[in-house]
This record gives sequence, structure tokens and C-alpha cells, in this order.
Amino acid sequence: MSRSSQQRYSVEEAYAFLASDTDSEGEDPTFLYFSDSSSSSSHSSSSSSGPAEPPRRRRRTEDEARPTIAEDEPAHPTADPIWTRPPENYEPLIPDIVAESGIKFDNTGLTELDFFKVFFSEAFVNLMVEQTNLYARQFLDQNSGSSYSNWSPVDAVEMMQFWGLVLHMGILKKPELQQYWSVDILYNTPVFRMVMTRTRFEAIHKFLHYNDNARCPARDDPNFDRLFKVRPVIEHFNKKFAEVYVPQRDICVDESLIHFKGRLGFRQYLPSKRARYGIKLYKLCESASGYTHSFRVYEGKDSRIELPECPSILGVSGKIVWDLVHPLLDKGYHLYTDNFYSSIPLYKSLFARGTAACGTVRKNQRGLPKTLLGQILRKGESKAQCSDHLLVVKYKDKRDVLLLTTIHGCWVPSRSDDGFPQENNVVAVSVSSSMNRRIAENKGSAGLDDDDPKAGDTTVTQANGDVLTAETQTTLLNGYTLQ
Repeated sequence: MSRSSQQRYSVEEAYAFLASDTDSEGEDPTFLYFSDSSSSSSHSSSSSSGPAEPPRRRRRTEDEARPTIAEDEPAHPTADPIWTRPPENYEPLIPDIVAESGIKFDNTGLTELDFFKVFFSEAFVNLMVEQTNLYARQFLDQNSGSSYSNWSPVDAVEMMQFWGLVLHMGILKKPELQQYWSVDILYNTPVFRMVMTRTRFEAIHKFLHYNDNARCPARDDPNFDRLFKVRPVIEHFNKKFAEVYVPQRDICVDESLIHFKGRLGFRQYLPSKRARYGIKLYKLCESASGYTHSFRVYEGKDSRIELPECPSILGVSGKIVWDLVHPLLDKGYHLYTDNFYSSIPLYKSLFARGTAACGTVRKNQRGLPKTLLGQILRKGESKAQCSDHLLVVKYKDKRDVLLLTTIHGCWVPSRSDDGFPQENNVVAVSVSSSMNRRIAENKGSAGLDDDDPKAGDTTVTQANGDVLTAETQTTLLNGYTLQ
């Protein structure tokens, strides 16, 4: 049908048409052309002499009227749950904790240095020595006239001395690297000159490597890895963190940031972090102590996430959580997340694998009860609905807070005179106190960012964004936790 032959309506006729239950026979209800009743005749008379007026407004199609869902959520994850009002004594079936938490090695009589060497093992130091010397030879073979031509191979003792100075730089901060070897009375720090010369330190720093560049796949290779140069570091620490200590029941997932302002394709900006710019890490930590059990480096939006036994219904954020918590599934852990990760498909998948979860959730997550979302609450008031083992709580603090949980039972908050929930309401009190830090009766992800401010403080880290520098400091925190 040509536009000029379509019927036009006055404003009153159009609203009557839209308000009717059935459309007029033979008319296309998708596009409506509006005009004033006073000028409807002039429009019809001019339709043959000139181009038709473009549509000013059209009815939304069925697809356009659908509610917004989270960006990383699949288009059709599963059938939306059926929500009902929970009974008064509603209690979820929480899996029992079967993991035997604690230190998994004999720590009798160990010193602080011994705890550090548990993570910074002799094999790992030898790997750094081997790869650093290999890269130095490769560089000097191609640059015979370099100022580093008098390079002498580094050994394990000198490598440990190098890292000792790097860690000391995180405690004793100076504006420039050269000032650590300065003899000026204002900057004099004799320990640096006693351990090694500045020239030797800079040489080791230049050639410091953890993998063979000659084995790195090309960018157009399907197996190309953006983190190839630090992949042995990531694998080593993830393995060690999980081997030496099994976390207690309550664990949490969140982000951390390694300070870095150089050129990097996957550099992130997180204004809530102290560093703000840098390399983002996803971490799984024990809530009580902040011990880092595992971590994953963010590689960019186009990075592939292929995980074992991962449900296909999970989005990107859900897959990150699954990757971190996978070794702890089927052991009765309680996982706490913020609204970036929380979703119904994730919580269902975790519960099916013996892992309960709790966290704030965004109101545009698919599957949440619309009747609950539309309710208007007073400050301190809450409402809840359940579906099988899922419970959604809407709580009014300064703003509406949505809590999704498979851990907690139903509760009816009692408010004090000031409108805040009383202390016996552990869920409401905790969410009111801190949405992301002390979710529910567990103190959420307390301690998760304890290493975050320190992750970008050393001069070497600011110079090259070294992932190992940050994880070495995480090793110190983990070792301190185990003492």
C-alpha cells in the first residue's frame, strides 16, 4: 500500500482507534498518521499533488514493548519463575558445608619469609630467572650495540633481592626511581645501594620476563593470548592460592584494579577504586579474612570465555563468577555478589551445584516479580516474594534496594521510631548499612579490596603495569592472613 493511499485520522479518531480492543478491518495498525481535525481535509486534498507527510508517531510493536534486560543476559535464558508471597515460616533448603577449611600445609614455626616462599616458590623463582636470561640473550643478539651489552645472567638469589627492593618501594615511596639510590641527605636510603646498584636493578627490570616471546602466537592466530607474557604468573598464583588454604563457608566476588596509565587495549576506568585507571581483576575472596582464593584478569569485551560445565544460559558476568567459584562447587559454600553479577539464572545454576548465593540485584534483571517492583515502600519497609528456593526482597532505605538470595528465609522487619530496622533484622540492617560490603548476615565482601590500594603503589608497577608486582603484594596479604 502506498503512503498516499493510507487513511489519515484526526487526533480524536486516532486515540479512539488506539483505545479500541480491535483494529478496523483492512487497515494496517502498525503505522498511524496523525493530523488536526481542522486540517484533515486539506491533507487528503493535497495527498495527490505532493509527497505524503512523514509519520510523526507510531504504535510500538510487540518487540519494542518488551521490558529491558541486562546487557550481558541471554535473550531467552529460561522460563521466568513464578513468584508467590512467601509463607510466614519460609526457610530455604540450604546445602550443608562439606569443605574442610583451613591451612593445608604444616606451618609450625614458620617465619614471615617462610610464608612468603610458600607462594613465591623456588620453582617459580627459577622460571623467572630462566625466562629473564633467555629474553636478555634474544634482545642482545638483535641489538649488539646496546648499552646493556655487558649484561651478566641473573640467578635466583639476585632475583629475590630484586623483588625485595620492589616490595620495599611500595612501603617507602619516592617521586622517582633514581632517588632510591640517591646519596642526598633528603633521600638517602642506604639499603638499596647495599643490595645492588641502580644500573643492575634497571637492567633486571628491563629484561624481566615470565614466558618465551618466540612461542607467542600471532595476533591472527585463533590461539592468540593477550596475556601470554604473564600467563605463567596467573596460573602459578591461582594454583598456589587454592592449594595452600581452603576458605571458610562465606565467600565473595568483586573487582580489584592494578594501577596502570600506559597504553593498553583492555585498560579500565573504575572511579570507585583508588587507582581509577588500570588492569581490572575479578577476585574470589574469603569474606572474613579477605584471603584471595582465585582471580581472573579482564582481557576486553571481545575475549572468549569457555568454561567447564558452564550453563549456556549465563551471561558474561555470570560466566566470570562460574569460572572463579567452579573449584568450590558442590561443597556448600555461600557466595555473596553485588548487582553486577547477581541474576536469577546464575543463582539457580549455583544452587543446583550445592552453592547458595545472595546479593543486591538490578531492577532490570529479567524474571523479577513485576508486582514487587511496582510497589511503593516507606523508609524502613520491605516486601518479599519467593519462587522455589529463590527469595527476592525489596527494601526501602534512601532508595529502593533489591536483594536476591537463596540463603535467607522470610522475615517481617520491625521498625524503630526513626524508621530504621531494628537489630534483630539481620538482612535489612546489613543491606541498609552497606549494599555491597555487608550483604545479609555475612559481612559481605569485607577485606576484598584490602589489597586494592596497595596494588598500584610501587614505582615499578606504575612504570610497566606489571601484573606480577600486584599479585606479589596479594601474596604478602595472603601470607599475613595465614599466620
